[in-house]
Amino acid sequence: MHVIEFQKRGLPHAHILLWLHPSDKLRGPTAIDRVISAEIPDRNVEPELYDIVTKFMMHGPCGAADPTRKCMQNPNPAKKNFCDQNYPRPWNDETKDHADGYAEYRRRDVPDQVVEKVSQTQCLQRLSLIQTI
Repeated sequence: MHVIEFQKRGLPHAHILLWLHPSDKLRGPTAIDRVISAEIPDRNVEPELYDIVTKFMMHGPCGAADPTRKCMQNPNPAKKNFCDQNYPRPWNDETKDHADGYAEYRRRDVPDQVVEKVSQTQCLQRLSLIQTI
């Protein structure tokens, strides 16, 4: 079962529900890490994936970097100056599998990694170059 929505910027966004046979379920952090990554790809190893992730899959900047963003406009005085999407999220050295069925994905802090968000135009130009090769 799936539903496709369109975000404010016009990009499609899918909610997908899958039923897995018990033998196919992801059991434990190692199995989860083989299929799901919440880390930013290495720009030197996978430049096109890096461009896609940094353009379309990253929240921000918000917080002190841009306190005027919509996510910072929380009407609750106790949450003033906090992102309503709970960013930035803490680093995790390993994936944690919780009893409630949700996992906290591995997001290791890479001190030398500097993330530069690319524009949609830059991302699409780089993708079209890759497809012509």
